[in-house]
Amino acid sequence: MNGPTIYVTVATTEKPRKTGYDLVIILDSSVSQEYFDLMKTFTKHLAYTISIDDQEFRVGLLTYSTDSKVQFNLNDYKSSDNVKNAVDKVQNRGGLTNTANAIDIVRTQMFTPAHGDRDYARNFIFLITGQDKSLSRTDAWRAAEKAETDGIGLYVIGFNINDRDELDEISSHPLSTYQYLIRSERELAEGPHQIYAGLLRS
Repeated sequence: MNGPTIYVTVATTEKPRKTGYDLVIILDSSVSQEYFDLMKTFTKHLAYTISIDDQEFRVGLLTYSTDSKVQFNLNDYKSSDNVKNAVDKVQNRGGLTNTANAIDIVRTQMFTPAHGDRDYARNFIFLITGQDKSLSRTDAWRAAEKAETDGIGLYVIGFNINDRDELDEISSHPLSTYQYLIRSERELAEGPHQIYAGLLRS
């Protein structure tokens, strides 16, 4: 004779993550449409190179020219596909190159717990630009210094850059890790993988 069926429920909890990377991409929209499209392509390649789906990485995006606009925050999207789709919708705005304002907004408004910044994660800015110079070289340097003081590493990805002086000043060091200049389709394709490898070593 069979006895009653006994159902046992086993409670499981996901092990909390103790490491991670919170990465905000700053996309220069003071460039031509051709370069803006190349920058978006790079951003999408990067989204598929890093580990967004398992939340090792969180990604936010801000575009800037004369003014800055938050496109999405660190806690808005949890997959590479969703990030890619959001990047596809971003429009080139045109205007001047106010790099300092963009860095300051990311530091003060996007790297916050309310917008997805995790206290255990390492924070990085990826500044993707096609301009040699911004509205104020001094202000851009000061904004980058404040970001580094707050523990934010600053990568610079430059498209067809001729004069590197300002970008050298705002990049974290060593430049061999934190700066990547793109002049060819091969460098466009290889860049996300090289930067990802360097990021994990940093």
